[in-house]
Amino acid sequence: MIKISNPFAESTLTEHIAAEDFVTIFSPVILEEASALFHQGNVVLAGTPGTGKSMLLALLKPETRIAYFRAKADFPVTQPEQRKFISAGINLTKAGAQDFGHRLAVDGIAGEKPIDLTLFFADFFNYYLVFDLLKNLETYLDPTLSPLQAEKGLNISERALNQVATKIASASCWFGYLDGIDDFFELTKSIDRRLTAYRSYFNFNTDELSDDIRSSKTAIGEPIATVVSILRAGRIIDSDTSVFIRVDQVEELYHLEAQYGLGSNYRQVINKALAMRDMRVSYRLGMRHYALEAETHVFGTASRLEEERDFFIINLDNVLKRVENQKNWRFPTLANDIFARRLESAGYLPKKDSAVRDVFGTPMARDELAIKYAGKATDRLLDLEADWPNQWKDFLKSLAAEKPLSAKFGEAWARQRGKSNVMIEIPDKDELPWAQKRWWIKERNEHALMLIASKAGQRMIWSGDIDLYELSGGNVHVFIAVCRHIWQAWLRSESGNTITRQLPKIDFSIQATGVYDASRSWFEKVIPHGFNGSSRQRIVRELGEWMSKKMANDKAMSNPGHNGFSITEEELADDIELSNWLNLATGFGDLVTAPHTTKLRDRKLRRKWYLNPILSPYFRIPHVHTKEPIYTSTAELRKILSVTSLIGDVKPQKKYVAKSSGNDDPGQLNLFSENQK
Repeated sequence: MIKISNPFAESTLTEHIAAEDFVTIFSPVILEEASALFHQGNVVLAGTPGTGKSMLLALLKPETRIAYFRAKADFPVTQPEQRKFISAGINLTKAGAQDFGHRLAVDGIAGEKPIDLTLFFADFFNYYLVFDLLKNLETYLDPTLSPLQAEKGLNISERALNQVATKIASASCWFGYLDGIDDFFELTKSIDRRLTAYRSYFNFNTDELSDDIRSSKTAIGEPIATVVSILRAGRIIDSDTSVFIRVDQVEELYHLEAQYGLGSNYRQVINKALAMRDMRVSYRLGMRHYALEAETHVFGTASRLEEERDFFIINLDNVLKRVENQKNWRFPTLANDIFARRLESAGYLPKKDSAVRDVFGTPMARDELAIKYAGKATDRLLDLEADWPNQWKDFLKSLAAEKPLSAKFGEAWARQRGKSNVMIEIPDKDELPWAQKRWWIKERNEHALMLIASKAGQRMIWSGDIDLYELSGGNVHVFIAVCRHIWQAWLRSESGNTITRQLPKIDFSIQATGVYDASRSWFEKVIPHGFNGSSRQRIVRELGEWMSKKMANDKAMSNPGHNGFSITEEELADDIELSNWLNLATGFGDLVTAPHTTKLRDRKLRRKWYLNPILSPYFRIPHVHTKEPIYTSTAELRKILSVTSLIGDVKPQKKYVAKSSGNDDPGQLNLFSENQK
């Protein structure tokens, strides 16, 4: 017996993936929708966690390009002019953006003023980017990389770098801090010392920040643009070589708002870099939607960022979300490619275009699924009213023994017609009146299966390629997590058996176990891990249980769309506190939202929400969205969510922002900045 590891056990976090592994697992499918990433101009990659923002930004890193080169693998960007770039970048989480709030003067405690902290942050940001760019250039001193130098339009040698070092150090943007340096390596060391001084100060390793640093703060965006100009003038970078500036996890600045009240200022600093529209560099920002929408002001001005002028958006959620026409849905192609690449790296030989279906098959037919749920307990599946005609009840019981799904539809059909209209004459089993209503049946398939599974005391079953794609909700991270749990369940089932490198065909029951494990893990472990995670988990739990009860109690299946809810935009705008919580949960992917076309006569604009599909197995509700969601109000939602202690059942009389100590204490939580009230 050979030992087989789980191909999906490796981290899905890009920052934890080695460059050489990135080459084998990165799927170029998404690049078809993100080609703007390799053109001039500022680009924002927006999406919930797991949509691929960091993966796409990682393509711009020199270590990634070098890994492709050393592996003799085709770099996924095929156009020569688009491969001609170099980049510098900062990951705001890894760089320690949170540290800049530690020295804030609050409640009479001595410390830095918010404006000074903002300028320190801008200066740190500038130095970090320049340091990263110079170190990236230094990487290409390796003579084995000369072909890459030529491809990228670089002419790097130690002599050339030393020649430009003096010009860089003497540039006016540094306000004299780097004066006198004439050696490239001393230049990078001096820049690094300044970064270290910031880290040391904001982590309380030193008591003071030197006067040299305090008197030489740089203007946002100017140093990196100046350095690029000098590098081009010195012919180290060709005039047509693009310089991309990667800024990942911008939402970290949003989180600073909750902890220190500084996030708005820091976001405005980043906004100013974009608003400069400096053609010497092009910014590439990766962020979640709430971080983009929460603050558009430009630091030090009355201006706001303008989409299509200051930046372009690549909305990865929209690119990958489910569409009505299955053929136009991009996610299955992406997921299948990722799945096949993971299997290949584990030693399997999958078919590139059908790997997911080859392993997981297709979803079970709904009639077959109902029979699986019912087992031998068909007599328990129906909720028949005592005063219904006996002939009618006997007919449905008989039908349930053969076709439990059809019998459940018959029960709902009867309930919708009312007792007085239930026919006495028994229909032919081959000409059932409800079976003629094709759309009525289609809209209630999943609801009926939910009710049957509940009556039979069974968990709902998700299996097959389409079910797994839809449960993933267009999210790569979720898809890999589902595959990991299914594969782990399969390995457990094969304990003691001989396992080979032959691609397995995993039974639906094992898939169902893995899916439920993934759903439970997502609710119990993934959601609480993020910003305000325990609070968001409480909100998801109350909403999930509310919608589950709604659907379970709807025996007539009159509302098969009640696994979602809808509120008017007018009410949402009038209840900032509740809206902020819903938006935060949406930004982290706990909920999904979309505009909703109302069916009511008032024609008011509405917005609808659903749980992330991966949470459906945990709450035992259908993942598909049909018919109308629950038409609710902010007042009703407040009552439902008041048990979380986060939101009261009465709306605040005025819009306020509570101050926070940075924990999950609902009484101290501050989600947004003062200028967003």
